[in-house]
Amino acid sequence: MTNGNECPAKTICLVATAPALMYLFNRALIPELLERGWKVTGLTSANQPGFGQTDYFAELQKSGVQMKVVPITRNPSLFRDTWCFLRLWWFFLWHRFDVIHASNPKAMLFATLAAFFAFHPHRVITVRGRVYENSRGFKRRIFAALDRLTCFCANRTIVVSHSLREAMLQDGIGRPETLTVIAAGSSQGCDATHFDPNVISDEQTAELRQQCQLGENSRIILFAGRRRKDKGVSELVRAFVRISRDHPEWHLVLFGHEENASDIGDDMRDTIRRHEKIHAFDWSSDLRIAYKMADMFVLPTWREGFPNTVLEASAMQLPVITTTAVGAMDSVIDGETGFLVSVDDETQLAEKIEQLIQSPELRAEMGRKGRTRVIADFTPQTIREGIISVYDSL
Repeated sequence: MTNGNECPAKTICLVATAPALMYLFNRALIPELLERGWKVTGLTSANQPGFGQTDYFAELQKSGVQMKVVPITRNPSLFRDTWCFLRLWWFFLWHRFDVIHASNPKAMLFATLAAFFAFHPHRVITVRGRVYENSRGFKRRIFAALDRLTCFCANRTIVVSHSLREAMLQDGIGRPETLTVIAAGSSQGCDATHFDPNVISDEQTAELRQQCQLGENSRIILFAGRRRKDKGVSELVRAFVRISRDHPEWHLVLFGHEENASDIGDDMRDTIRRHEKIHAFDWSSDLRIAYKMADMFVLPTWREGFPNTVLEASAMQLPVITTTAVGAMDSVIDGETGFLVSVDDETQLAEKIEQLIQSPELRAEMGRKGRTRVIADFTPQTIREGIISVYDSL
């Protein structure tokens, strides 16, 4: 019970499809909200495989979030999706919040619709990319229509990159006054005190090299992300196979789980498994060691909102090669902190990798400029303050 001079605590409900995604994208925001006196409720599905053995649902509860399970599934199902929407609508009817904030496409659609019909006045979504970015025809029109509906039901839409915001406006999704990019973009910024090459010891990198069966003099091209076709894994592997013939000291290290066994094809999977210079692993417990071990970072993605791994690699003073895809293009200053190449262009990708291989001085210079940019433009505190200012503006 509060006295007459005290204001009741602000309440917020965060909605995501999986506990891992809620934790990974809000692990810095949630403590900030709790410190400021907000009461935080989380709605997600139960734990799902794919992000290691961590019980993210329990981790969120430990951090002070009141967690509730709702049956949000990634794959479409008329019965399950209808049941999920009704559960969310009923929950929002009986539980009132100052702000409802959803992320991930399906969670955004269902949560904003349910909150809209439950008469919640303050609905926020974060758009971290578009699943249909490289689609055409009927599929693209359907998904774009769903995005328009989602943005219509939201009061404010936080977009994680300026190029994504422009693409949304060009497609008639949202209105300029409701689409917000915080500072230079990204979903949570990058903590350059955590992602700092100086905090990782030579002993740690030596141990990882041993685990990866890499010699002390091996040079490393690093990829971190799900091994999927739309992450550009196939182009990267083909480009590396061409380059490795002339540069036997170079290795390609892939960190990340294979989400769909058939996505990249059996031939590509066999190449990754059999090539003596290609090493594939599930997620590392500390990617900073992998960044410190590497000589360059390559993410030839087809679609992004804003790639966090690029910021992490830049903070660790690695030159980065990524693509001109919407969202990815914001993460690199072409020719200064790395290179931008066309989507699905293994020839151009191979040329830029070759250019970095041939010039250790260029790699070092781009790495230094990349870390300077992360420190100047992507501080996590700036992103957190921006998100909370959106809440306050409502």
